[in-house]
Amino acid sequence: MMPKLLFVGGSGHSGTTLLASILGAHSRIYSYRTETYVFRRDKRNLSDDQIRASLERISAERTKADVDYVCEKSPSHIRVCDDIFRLYPDAKFVAIKREPRDVVASFKRRGISVQSGLKNWYIAYRRLLQWQRQRLPLYSLRFEDLISAPAQTLEGVCTYLGLPYEPAMLEYWKDSANWQGVRELRKPDTVTGKNHEIYRNWQVHQPLMRDRIGTYHADLSESELRLIDGQVSRVARKMGYSLEPTITVHGPPTP
Repeated sequence: MMPKLLFVGGSGHSGTTLLASILGAHSRIYSYRTETYVFRRDKRNLSDDQIRASLERISAERTKADVDYVCEKSPSHIRVCDDIFRLYPDAKFVAIKREPRDVVASFKRRGISVQSGLKNWYIAYRRLLQWQRQRLPLYSLRFEDLISAPAQTLEGVCTYLGLPYEPAMLEYWKDSANWQGVRELRKPDTVTGKNHEIYRNWQVHQPLMRDRIGTYHADLSESELRLIDGQVSRVARKMGYSLEPTITVHGPPTP
């Protein structure tokens, strides 16, 4: 029997890979290490039958037996939660939120324009608010809470999944599995271009990085901050984020 499906989504650079890695360290969850985007009809144009076949193949090929969930992480699946629950009514979806300025700064460090990063954040979380209004059975958490209070935050996720919290989840970084087929396990000199995948793979093989909150201070200009405030402050407030400059930097910024 195929395990239930668990999806992880959010904006790009919001911690989806980290969260999927942590969930995959649970004894009852297998986390697939490649983004599939199978529900993005505009990207892949798969039929319902093709989507089912793809996810069934992933489940059948999993390297972890006897699990309750197979976890798939494609950030922009947050845009199509209605389609996911239509096809899999018993699926679970965990959405991770992150402060927009930190998300945009992370995009910028990778050579992606501020406007593109901001658009990615805005689309993702406007959709999340829409799904919450429609009372779709998803669960959301904040990246900042995952970093600052990981055990408590993960207990909430596990309750949603009907699973006990396992402290071993926080040892996710000891797993030797790599993301997106990357074979290198090193911190590259830059994080742009192809090095982005290498850097991300390196990141998820490190313990939780406490300095990943408030990284935007070193990367965004005042004009860029005004742009962000002008375009997404209303949505950010609904997500629980005030764009007042109140975030404390806990250490040097991490790309």
